[in-house]
Amino acid sequence: TSIDTYTFDDGKGGYTDWFCEGGVSAGSNVFANTFYEYNNSNMRQAVAGHELGHAQYIGHVDSTEIALMGNNPNPEIYFTAQSIDISLVNQIYP
Repeated sequence: TSIDTYTFDDGKGGYTDWFCEGGVSAGSNVFANTFYEYNNSNMRQAVAGHELGHAQYIGHVDSTEIALMGNNPNPEIYFTAQSIDISLVNQIYP
């Protein structure tokens, strides 16, 4: 996994790309968008944690769930992994 930044007004705090070699997952690239000025460390942690969750092959959880991997998490509250996030990691990596 590599981590980098980009600057673009795309409405996203960041994104993750996965890549394969020979039909097998070979890794991911995580990008944080520096176009948006994150006004506190919670917001930066929320974006980083969310995108690193995608790098571990975790998708978005239902929007009604309180989770870092929520589709649109509130970085003022959900800037660390919540119980559902931990459960998802444990399902993938028992």
